[in-house]
Amino acid sequence: MPTAPSIGDISALAQDAGIERVHVLAWRDLVDIEAGGSELHAARVLALWAEAGIDITMRTSYAQGHPYTGTRDGYRIVRKHGRFMVFPTTVVSELLGSLGPRDGIIEIWNGVPFLTPVWARGPRSTWIHHVHRDMWEMVLEPGLAKAGKFFEHRIAPPLYRRTPIVTLSESSRTEIIEYLGLPASRVRVVPPGIDEKFHPLGNKSETPLVVAVGRLMPSKRFDDLIATMAEVRALVPTTELVIVGDGYERPALEAQIASLGAQS
Repeated sequence: MPTAPSIGDISALAQDAGIERVHVLAWRDLVDIEAGGSELHAARVLALWAEAGIDITMRTSYAQGHPYTGTRDGYRIVRKHGRFMVFPTTVVSELLGSLGPRDGIIEIWNGVPFLTPVWARGPRSTWIHHVHRDMWEMVLEPGLAKAGKFFEHRIAPPLYRRTPIVTLSESSRTEIIEYLGLPASRVRVVPPGIDEKFHPLGNKSETPLVVAVGRLMPSKRFDDLIATMAEVRALVPTTELVIVGDGYERPALEAQIASLGAQS
């Protein structure tokens, strides 16, 4: 299994590339009440980069209950404007130099991109954790969902054909290539690794056990998993499903479990 580079390796790579200051553009920050895997992944990576001596400034939308600016794990965070206005205001801030100088820029494309190929100069890369595709209909009303899906599929991709793309899995890479139409040569998989706090037990469960971990929201399709496991339990009554996570979909999922009589 590949091992992650050391802090010293990261520092040396940045110095060789002439990268001292990096701006990171993201839809949400880790402290946002709706933060999920994308925000956690970014926070972990940026903490490592900051430890390696890279000056990081992250720009996101406002997180309710948190200050507009702050620091975390050695890097600066600017949280301003709402879910939609964060995109144009971030671009304006960058063009005016309000966030300070930069040697490189990272854009996290979370459904709606910041369109860095249009306005950003210098080294840049775009992270796409996954393509949203049918997720639009799950979380937005029909008009906005249709517009978001069209923008992601038709408008934005041609602008990114020369942009280095980073994603976390081969399945996401395939979808980026096939659905967004981006060149395979530009899309690289960088696996996120395993948290040091994760230590699975050496022994298997005595009975069939499925564990699912994630944010409880419609796009994660926990409802499908519960329905499927109910059918499995009809054939193998000792099968268990454990769901680990929280989110606004929890009451609906608990109601579904109750309706199936599948509570433990």
